[in-house]
Amino acid sequence: MISVTETPEVGEQRGSAAAKVLVVPRPVRDYLRDTLSDETLDSLNFRAADILFGSDWMSGSTKWPADLDYSSSKCRSADIANASALITRLFRHHRDDPQSRESMALLSLAASFVEALNEGSHYSSTSNFCQDMLPLIGEEYPQEKKAQLLRHYARALRMLGSKEKATTISREVLDYPMDKSARQSLLLNLAFLLEAASDPEAVEIAKEIIKINRHNGPGYQAQAIIFEALPEGSDRTRKLKSLQQAARRKKLNIVADNIAFTLADETEDQDEAETLLIGVLTSAEREKEFYNSGRATLELADRKMDAGEALNPGDLTRLINCYQFLLSERVPWMLDKCHRILWRAFVARREWTNLLTLFRYSSVIWRLRGDEKKEGDYLEQLQAALQESGIKELPNNPLTQYFKARIPQIKAVATKRSKAIPVLLGADG
Repeated sequence: MISVTETPEVGEQRGSAAAKVLVVPRPVRDYLRDTLSDETLDSLNFRAADILFGSDWMSGSTKWPADLDYSSSKCRSADIANASALITRLFRHHRDDPQSRESMALLSLAASFVEALNEGSHYSSTSNFCQDMLPLIGEEYPQEKKAQLLRHYARALRMLGSKEKATTISREVLDYPMDKSARQSLLLNLAFLLEAASDPEAVEIAKEIIKINRHNGPGYQAQAIIFEALPEGSDRTRKLKSLQQAARRKKLNIVADNIAFTLADETEDQDEAETLLIGVLTSAEREKEFYNSGRATLELADRKMDAGEALNPGDLTRLINCYQFLLSERVPWMLDKCHRILWRAFVARREWTNLLTLFRYSSVIWRLRGDEKKEGDYLEQLQAALQESGIKELPNNPLTQYFKARIPQIKAVATKRSKAIPVLLGADG
């Protein structure tokens, strides 16, 4: 009645055990729920909420259990999924009475929860939760709380690459009531979106942010957006460097790190770029800020491999940790880049089991994304790598079984490209 599944592991050491998660099949869950009265089920759900969010959550406390820090990038996806489902289930049950203590407490919890998820770079989890929760919040509820969810939803969508939808939501939320700090955050998200689209309105939005407060993080980031819009040249670089140093002094490290990425990308001095990126990595890891830590990890590894240098064990560990996090959160560009770098590393190190494992997990994501071309490209590369390795026969295990099951995709891609791709099979093939 209860099954055990293993969480994805890439690059694991021989003899290490993958983390396991208990899974109760839906028919079993549905049967148990049908045997309980609504009152009993509601009571059990509130007891579960006390376990997941602490006994004082109904009073607005966010002192959640130490092993369930939803604002940490290390919080397990299964724990986040359980917490998300519980909040949604409880609010759906109590939402018909907007004045009740339960419904108001749950709405406040939802707002705090989604803020924590965003802080921990759990962007897919934020997006999924908001998609389920937002339709349940009617106009009879405080619109400030709905605006908080929408604001974090828009940020998550931006990080996941859904920039057009994120821009639309950000503009809509501007009409909602919110305090100055929330408005600054919302405007900054919109400015980032417009800057990515090379829209000059980004500068005008940045000026609005500065009018609210030029001395905090959003204010400094807005100044960076204005400077980045200047023509390239020594004056622009000088202003960015000066602003980065000022941000470091004020301990606005995320802003300083963002500027460092711009400077590293634009300098022709590779040593300077590496110094800047190592500074970001150190800062972001100290702050436990996954997104910039991941960006720096990928950029440093990419530059090292492009220079013909081998990755050291520390580099690989950071890359594998980054990849395993991205399997859950699925920031598209980061996952694809991380996969590409690990692929190059595993091929260079002739680690065929790790290569098969990497393909298995990335393949599933690409198929869910509808990116069959990318899967087909890597199927071809995997086939070629295994042939060149001199392996005569593949072992019969889940990794090779998955690879063989996807071989028809190789043939489909080969047919489209009018070339034949030989297939490597085991003795049982």
